[in-house]
Amino acid sequence: MAAPGSVHYGYYVISFQFVYVGSAPVRNVLIVFSLFSWIGSVVVLITSIILIIALRKEYEKRVVPWLYSFGVFISFRTIAFIFAAIVNDMIFAYNIFMCLCWIVFCVTGMYGWLLVYSLYLELSDLTKLEDLAHLRMGTMASLNASLAGSRPTTPHSTVSTMPASQI
Repeated sequence: MAAPGSVHYGYYVISFQFVYVGSAPVRNVLIVFSLFSWIGSVVVLITSIILIIALRKEYEKRVVPWLYSFGVFISFRTIAFIFAAIVNDMIFAYNIFMCLCWIVFCVTGMYGWLLVYSLYLELSDLTKLEDLAHLRMGTMASLNASLAGSRPTTPHSTVSTMPASQI
């Protein structure tokens, strides 16, 4: 491409000629992987903003879009990384370095997904407990007073312990 008189069509964002110089179809697959990774990263960014708001206010239902989008994204990136590691020559330091970086990124991403998923499960269980507590309190408030009318209803019994002969 650098020969005198040759026309150069440059890549101004990233040159995949440097990353892979083999066949054009494989290079095109690498470009498609990078395009879908960019689209996926925008989706993850938007759902991450929703996730931050949801975690601050403890809305576990708003965590679900992030779990789906990041799960799909990290799975796709793992497949793309494995493909790139196979087709790129591992004799160049750049390719080795990128392979090692993507191993770290994928493992860290999977660990982060597991952390958020466990937090989601904990918030869901906590919400169920709160709902049961509210239901219990509502049920207790709606029960009648004791048969003798001398004491409030306790959580242990709604039947008066006063002997029937004294009623």
